[in-house]
Amino acid sequence: MKKIKWLGIIRILGLLLVLVYHFFRDVLPGGFIGVDVFFTLSGYLVTISIIDEFQNSGEFSIVSFCRRRFMRLYPPLLLCMLFSLPFSLLLSPDFTVNIGRQLAAALGFVTNYFEIKNGGSYEAQMLPHLFLHTWFLAVEVHLYLLWAVFCTLITLLLKKTSRANADTDIILLRVILIAASVTGAVLSYLRMQTLYGSNLTDPSAAYFDTGSRAFPFLLGACAGCILSDSQIPFLKNGNTYSFLKRFMTICGMALMAGSLIMLAVKLDFSGEAAYRFGFAAASLLTVLMIFSILFLHSITANINEPQILTTAAVLSYNIYLFHWPLYNTFFYTSTNRVFAAAITLLISVVFSGLVFFGLEPLFRRQNPLAKTSAALRRTLYTAVPLLIMAAVTMNGFVFARAPEISSLEEQLLTGYIYQDADRIGQLQQMAKIINKEPIHLSVLSADNGNRQERPVVNQKIEPAVLPVFFNEDGILAGVTIIGDSVCNGARKKLTDSIPNCYVNAEGSRQIWQGYDLLMDLQKKQSLREYIVIALGTNQNVNSLEKIDSIIADLQPGHRLVFVTPYNAAMNENWITYKIMQYLQSLPDRYPFITVADWAALIGKQPQLLGSDKVHIGGNSSAITLYSNCIIEALNAAAIKPAK
Repeated sequence: MKKIKWLGIIRILGLLLVLVYHFFRDVLPGGFIGVDVFFTLSGYLVTISIIDEFQNSGEFSIVSFCRRRFMRLYPPLLLCMLFSLPFSLLLSPDFTVNIGRQLAAALGFVTNYFEIKNGGSYEAQMLPHLFLHTWFLAVEVHLYLLWAVFCTLITLLLKKTSRANADTDIILLRVILIAASVTGAVLSYLRMQTLYGSNLTDPSAAYFDTGSRAFPFLLGACAGCILSDSQIPFLKNGNTYSFLKRFMTICGMALMAGSLIMLAVKLDFSGEAAYRFGFAAASLLTVLMIFSILFLHSITANINEPQILTTAAVLSYNIYLFHWPLYNTFFYTSTNRVFAAAITLLISVVFSGLVFFGLEPLFRRQNPLAKTSAALRRTLYTAVPLLIMAAVTMNGFVFARAPEISSLEEQLLTGYIYQDADRIGQLQQMAKIINKEPIHLSVLSADNGNRQERPVVNQKIEPAVLPVFFNEDGILAGVTIIGDSVCNGARKKLTDSIPNCYVNAEGSRQIWQGYDLLMDLQKKQSLREYIVIALGTNQNVNSLEKIDSIIADLQPGHRLVFVTPYNAAMNENWITYKIMQYLQSLPDRYPFITVADWAALIGKQPQLLGSDKVHIGGNSSAITLYSNCIIEALNAAAIKPAK
């Protein structure tokens, strides 16, 4: 396939959208559409290469196609893992839980389904997987294979029914591929709508699924069938075009690029707009940008593409591979975004250059040092093997210290055990009051396993007196706390420190789920006078509406305390941040509401938190701080009126 100048602009734009999204999400909350730019461009390039091969040779070799794709994609992925994983030694071992499975999923091109199964997401995950970003590569490989198989079947059919005029076969191939790509794109888009509509609280399945992400690739494929640089008459005789036409072409290309950037500013990962039209709009804008670049390629026949643009374009894939594990390493080590972004970009470029120019050619049986000086060759022949050996050794340390379960998960499980034990204890106390008569149990005898009735008589126990008191409104005295996994980390401290306190905390609980639990307890008349809502870490688009529902549907006689959520990674575009701000504004509107401002308190000393800078992580100082934050809010609520 003939090289098309300026297409590197699209690769670089897609990469920049993704990088800025990961580094500074508040600047480009919709920068994730950069992967749709990549998908669309890939569909275009793959399709025109298939058509060109069929046009030149009368057939399409899927074996050669897969070999070329494999040699382009797999060596950089393998080398990225080799050189980036040792940096995780700077992190808590928690980040390498299941690291073997992560690597296997990435190398097997199934990361997208691995993340769906494990509930992973860029936006909401206890600890980000170091190779989560390879979901994009998995989807792309799936689409490459499916499209190549389909094209193989069509070309074989055309070859079998070949006509005298070869141009007719090419036209038929284009028409069939256009029909197939348009049909597939529509079905893929509908699948995304179905998956998104079936689970609005967690769009991960719609985001990661190969079927739902196929339509950008197929739109690019359709563009490849319609237009290539050697196909349309007006894309010829480039030297006859004036400066004005070149200028207008560049303006059109800039308009498409600017539109993509504006789209990235407006979209949000959890927002409905991204799934209803955002991804499709990004793909269509990329197609238009491809067409404008094809025209620019045609009318700049006497202008060479700048070397810096060419180099940046060929390194874009490698930089994409390296940036995510490196950024997570430096961000969670320092929590300084600017530093993490700068050092990530620097190291990513260095390693990408080493891999692309120095090591990848070896996989293709080429000598990358053939044109270098003898002194440089001797240096590199020594340094590179030592670097590889050091990386392999450090990777051994990574695997050796990787835990079976993270300390955060262990702390949460411990909290759940305490919570279940307390529930059992409460049920036992209730049973002692109710069951004053001896209990007859049905048990199995050891004789032939036959079921026999045998009385088991309890010892006579005086019924315990539960400390149940009522306030002047006839409501149970004490505190009901409804929380998420962050609250669960301080559960024992809360129950030990607050008299007559009932805590119900579950991991991944969202505000709408907390509302449902609140209404259930209220219906059973089990709510106590003080209600503490410690939710918001697990964000959802309807969270603010559910907060209003809690306030409106809570029966009179209660005092309400909200705990503000905190995440060191959040910015003003995150729903968690908006929830925090909204909760902070409530006491000015409702006299019966008090805020326990955990976000403001822990934001001054985030080093007390666990590895993910969200959960308490078993730190006794953080546990005490969280408990005291709620206790102080309860004391403040005591002097306020009830609802």
